[in-house]
Amino acid sequence: MSFVTVLRGQLEFVVEDAHYFLGEGDSLTVSSRIPHTWRNPAAQEAEVLWVTSPFL
Repeated sequence: MSFVTVLRGQLEFVVEDAHYFLGEGDSLTVSSRIPHTWRNPAAQEAEVLWVTSPFL
């Protein structure tokens, strides 16, 4: 299981065919076993808190 929250900037998170656009203060929880990618869609830096647990 992964949990990500955006502290500053933006993050685009893609889980299978779903696109999530996260801004400051937004969070997302997703199974780490599902194929996923991410990128910073903005010109400025992004700062995120990312926690992954292999147990869920």
